Amino acid sequence: MPIPIRRALASTALAIAVVAGAAPAAHASFPSQPDRILFMRDVDGGDSTAIWSMDPDGGRRRRLTTAARGPDTDPRWSPDGAWIVFSSRRDGDFELYRMRPDGSSVRRITDNAVDDMQPSWSPDGTRVAFVRSRPGGTDVFTVGIDGRGIRRVTRDAASEFLTSWSPDGRRIAYGSSRGDGDIEVFSARPDGTGVRNLTKSDGLDGLGDWSPDGRRIVFHGSRPGLFRSVWTMAADGADQRQVTVGDGEPLFPLWLPSGRRIVFQQLADGNWELFSIRPDGTGERRLTTTTVSERLVWD
Repeated sequence: MPIPIRRALASTALAIAVVAGAAPAAHASFPSQPDRILFMRDVDGGDSTAIWSMDPDGGRRRRLTTAARGPDTDPRWSPDGAWIVFSSRRDGDFELYRMRPDGSSVRRITDNAVDDMQPSWSPDGTRVAFVRSRPGGTDVFTVGIDGRGIRRVTRDAASEFLTSWSPDGRRIAYGSSRGDGDIEVFSARPDGTGVRNLTKSDGLDGLGDWSPDGRRIVFHGSRPGLFRSVWTMAADGADQRQVTVGDGEPLFPLWLPSGRRIVFQQLADGNWELFSIRPDGTGERRLTTTTVSERLVWD
């Protein structure tokens, strides 16, 4: 039976360092996309998660799913802000779904015997990139939002993690274990050609998320002598800049739709909590303070 992605990632996710770098003031490529944070809150003692949304300052929190039949995970806005794509185990294994911003009109996208997780939208809103489990690992695929036209992007013995489609639609960024014995950030064309290793570091790097203007990628990573940090880099891997400092060990940074801030999860007071920071490393804010974990990615 295929290994669930959560289990496949569990041994590496907490070891991945988070790196995000600074960027010039960005502008949103999708102005109708709400500048609200989509996140998950643990329920059932951490065995499941429900999807919530909130404003960039942590206010106006709204629960979107019940998680009554299993974890609802990895929510992402569509380019026009009309839909949210997410993964859920509500029907036995992880499949892709979409719903309206208020949690209504849930529609299933994929339906198979393996786990499909960690989706991101194409900039034209017609397709979704995601990772699919296979024996011993995961690969990147894309699929139409109607569930048709599944296409495989990566074909290697490594495991791929998380996806982010570039705003111009020409490339998909993802983390991969195909590096030199560690996790690195890669990108490829949607047809799987033109694979590039963007980070090429001695540390563990993971999670590529494109800035809304397409100029930079935020990621998490570690470097010799440094704590895990958030960084950004140019789309070709050049000009890597450290965003966060200290021993907080942040993970899974994502760009907010406005491009003005980066949100990430970090351990605080014994739980995963959400924080945000400007791309230049200033103005860090803690957004959540709860007795349960709140996070951006189901690891």
